[in-house]
Amino acid sequence: ANDDVEDDRELITLVRQALSQLSEQQRKIVELHVMEGKKNLEIADLLNLSENTVRTHLKRAYKILRENLSCIFPFLFLS
Repeated sequence: ANDDVEDDRELITLVRQALSQLSEQQRKIVELHVMEGKKNLEIADLLNLSENTVRTHLKRAYKILRENLSCIFPFLFLS
């Protein structure tokens, strides 16, 4: 059980480090999209951005996350 807790802490640290590679705008968009399940158009309206801008930010953010997390989540973000 102690090893699981340590593994979880390491995982959380790695995910936080990966998220820190994103711009503030990318982080916010990923949070709204992934954590809150919002659609691109909803995010665009909330942040006063075009839907295309939201799509571009998501694409770039996922690329950064994929590059930073592929070693621990090899099947993450396969698209």
